[in-house]
Amino acid sequence: MSTYDAAADADFLNHTLDELTKHVFYSDIGSEYAPELGDKELKKAAWASSVLAGSPDDEHQKKALATAVLLYITQDEGQRQLYRKFLYTVLSRLGSLPSAQSLTDGTAKEDVDSIQDFEGTLLDAELDAAEEYHRLDDGTVLTRFQQQIWNNLDKKYVVFSGPTSSGKSFLMRRYIEHRVTNDDTFQAIYLVPSRALISEVSADFREEIGDQIDVRTNAHLDDAGESFLLVLTPERCLQLFDYEQSDKVDIDLIFLDEIQQLEDGGRGPLFENVLENLESVWQNAQIIAAGPFIDNPSSSLEEIVHGDASDIKTIFNPVFQLQARFTFRKYSDVIDVEVKSASGSILNLEVDRPTGLSYSTIKTNKKQTIRKFIETFGREDQSLVYAKSQAAAENMAEGIAESRSNQSSPETEGLLEYLRRSIHKEYALVDTIQRGVAFHHASVPQIARDEIENLYRNEELDTIACTSTLLQGVNLPAEKMYIIDPGMGRNKTLSDFELQNLIGRVGRVGSKLYGTIYYIDREDDEWSEGKLDKTVEKEVTSATSSALLEKQDELREKIATANTNEIDDAGLRYTTILLRNRYIKDRESVKPYLRQKGVQEREAEEIVSKLDSGLPKLGIPEKILKKNPTVDPVLQNRLYENVLSSTSPWEVETNNLRETFFQVTRRLNIIFNFVADPEEGIESTPAEETRAYNFNHLSYTAYHWLSERNYSEMIELRKQALEQDNINSVIKELMRIINTDVRYVLVKYYKILCDILGEIDDYENYFMLNFDKRLERGSYDSGRLQLMDLGIDRSIALDLDVPESDDEDELRSSLREQMSQHSPVYRRHLLRNGVIPKEENTKE
Repeated sequence: MSTYDAAADADFLNHTLDELTKHVFYSDIGSEYAPELGDKELKKAAWASSVLAGSPDDEHQKKALATAVLLYITQDEGQRQLYRKFLYTVLSRLGSLPSAQSLTDGTAKEDVDSIQDFEGTLLDAELDAAEEYHRLDDGTVLTRFQQQIWNNLDKKYVVFSGPTSSGKSFLMRRYIEHRVTNDDTFQAIYLVPSRALISEVSADFREEIGDQIDVRTNAHLDDAGESFLLVLTPERCLQLFDYEQSDKVDIDLIFLDEIQQLEDGGRGPLFENVLENLESVWQNAQIIAAGPFIDNPSSSLEEIVHGDASDIKTIFNPVFQLQARFTFRKYSDVIDVEVKSASGSILNLEVDRPTGLSYSTIKTNKKQTIRKFIETFGREDQSLVYAKSQAAAENMAEGIAESRSNQSSPETEGLLEYLRRSIHKEYALVDTIQRGVAFHHASVPQIARDEIENLYRNEELDTIACTSTLLQGVNLPAEKMYIIDPGMGRNKTLSDFELQNLIGRVGRVGSKLYGTIYYIDREDDEWSEGKLDKTVEKEVTSATSSALLEKQDELREKIATANTNEIDDAGLRYTTILLRNRYIKDRESVKPYLRQKGVQEREAEEIVSKLDSGLPKLGIPEKILKKNPTVDPVLQNRLYENVLSSTSPWEVETNNLRETFFQVTRRLNIIFNFVADPEEGIESTPAEETRAYNFNHLSYTAYHWLSERNYSEMIELRKQALEQDNINSVIKELMRIINTDVRYVLVKYYKILCDILGEIDDYENYFMLNFDKRLERGSYDSGRLQLMDLGIDRSIALDLDVPESDDEDELRSSLREQMSQHSPVYRRHLLRNGVIPKEENTKE
C-alpha cells in the first residue's frame, strides 16, 4: 500500500471527515451539531490532507480538498485564520490556484503557517513556484488541469474532459485571447449547442477582446476583416461553406463545446457533419473539443477527424460538494437523511419534519414542498431548483414566491419594466422577480434570461427554478440546488451522467468554497436511491455510430427508398439522410466511412449496393446538399426541379407579403411535410418537427414574426385567436413556436430555397436570396437587420431608430445617443454585446 493509499484509508481521517460533514450538514439546515473531535485529531487530519494533496490520483485529491475546506468552514474565529492559511496551502498544492487566490486578502500568502511546522520560507518558496508555473504571460493563474491542457494546445487535435466547474470554457477564452494577441491574423469558430449560448459566449468575448477582434454570431463574412471569431450553432455554421473558395477565409481554430452533443439523435449527426466538412475545407485548422465526464475523449473526436487526438481528462472537481438525500416516510415525524461524507461513506441521519411538510405533501404538491424546504433549510442561500419542464419551472417559482412580500429593488426595476412593456403586464415572471425569485427556461425571452442571470450573480435574486437548459452550459453558480423530480421533458428522465453534469453547477472555482445538493424523495418512489454513490464517466458514441451498429437491419432496409419523414427514430432518420448525401457527393467515400464506424465489410458493401440500385439520379448541385446535410436529398431535388421550372411561384413579395409568404410556405410544406395541413391532405408524420397545431397556426405566427410584430403584440393576437385566458401558457407556447418552428424548422427549408435561387444564373432578387436570414431574425427591413448583425436582440432592435448611415462608427454613435430614451436593460444589453463602449457608461 502506498503512502497516499494509507493516508486516504486512515481511520482517524475518515472519522474526522464524517464528523465535519455532519457539522456542515446540520449547520446548513439551521441546526447545531458538536463534532466529537479534539485539536489533535484536526491537526492529524490536516497532515493527512497535505499528503494527499500531492497524490496524482483524482480521488485522493478530492479527499484532500474536502478535508481542507471542511476544516476551514467549521472552525470558530480563533482557529479560522490558521485553517484558512492551511486551505490556501492545500489548494495551491492541488493546483487550484484560482480558488487559492480568492482566499488571499493580503495575509494568507504573506504569512503562511504550516500545521506540520515546516519552515515558512520553504513553504512560501513552494507555493510561489507552484503559482509561477501555473501563471500565463498575461498574469492569469491556471489550475493544474487547465495547465495540463494548455501544455497540449500546440497539438492539431486536442480534446479534454472535466467536471462542469473545472474551468474548461475559461481556459478556451484565455487561449483564444492568447492567439488573438500573438498571431498576425486569427480566424476561429466557436461551436455551441444552442442560440442561448451564442448570446452568453459572444458577450463574454466581446467584453474581453472585442477591441482586438471582430466577434460575430453569424457566418456572413463579405465585409469581414482578416481576423474574426465566429460564435455559432452548427445550423448557422452551414452558411460558412459559401466561403470555402474564398482567399480571405482561412480558419485557424475550430472549438466544439459540449462534445457529448454528438450522441443526440436529432442534432448529433449535424454536429458531426459540420465538423467533418469544416476540416475537409480548412485542413490546417486546429480542432479542439471539450465535454464533462467523458470516458473516451480522444476516440470521440477521432471518430470524425483525420488524425490522433491528444486528450486530457480529470474527474477532480475543484469545488467541494455536499450531497444529501431526504426521504419522507408515511406517518413519520422525522425525515430520513442520507449524507455523502467526504470520507466516501454514507451517513444515515434524521431531522425533524417541519410543520407543513409530510409524505402526502411531497406526493401531491411539489411546489409547496420546495417552498417549505427553501424557507426552512435555505432562505439565505443562492439557490437553484431543478424542474422537469417549463411549466414545472414556472409553477415552482410561483410557489416559492407566493409566501414572500414584494422586495423589488432599483436593480430589478429595469427588467420588470421591460417584461411589462415588451411581454405582458400579467406575465408570471413579473410577480416572482419582485419577490426575489425567477424561472429560467428556453421560452423565456433571451433578454430576460440575460438579466435574470446577472441579477442572480449579483444576488438581487436568490432563487431560480430552471429546466435542463443548464445542461447546455449556461453558467449560473449556486450555493444550493434542490431536485425533487428527475424528469426531463414529457417522457425522459435525467440519466446519471446528466444529473452529474447538472449538479456541477453548484459551487464554482474562485467564488464558492462548497455547494450543497438536496435530493428530495419519498417512500415508494425513491428515485434518488443510490445516486449519492455514483460518479459517472460517459463513453460518447455518436448518433450515427449508434444507428449504424444498433439498427443496421432497419437502416439497410430504408437507406435508398424509404420516405425519411416516416422514420420514427431521429438518429436513424438523420443517419439515413447523411449517408444519402455522402453517396451523392462521393460514392467512393461511403464504404470507408462505414468501415471506420465499425460496420463489417459485407454489410458496408450491401448498403452501397442498395444506394446504387435504389437512390434516384439527382440533378441538384452538390454544393446545395453540402449546406443542407440534414434534409433528405431526394426531397431537396424535388424542390430544385420545381424552382428551375419557374422561380416566380417561389418568391415572397414585399408588396403582397402575407399572401405570397403563405403560398410559398405551403408549397415548401407539400414537399417536406414539416407541419400538418388538412387543406392539402398532409397529416402528421413521425418526423414532424413543429409544435404548431397546423399549417395556418405556424404560418400566421411566422408572418407576424417576419412583419416585425413585437412579443406583446403577438401574445395578444394569439390570445384572441385561441380564446385563451391563461396568459402564461400563451407566452410559453408562442415562444416555443417562434424559437423552434419558425427560427429553426421553417428557416431550414427556406434556406434550401434561397440556396437554390442563389445557384441560378443572373438571379438578382436580393430580397429572396437572403429571405431565410430575414425570417430567422424576424425582420425584412435591411436597416433593422444591420442592428441585429451588431449583436442587438430583436426585441430591442425593434424599439430603436435605425440610423441613416452605412458607417459603423456613426451607427454606434447614434445608438449610444438613443440610450437615454430607453430602459437601463437596453443599455446593459448593448454594453454586454460590445455595441457601445464601456468607458462611456462607467456607472454600468
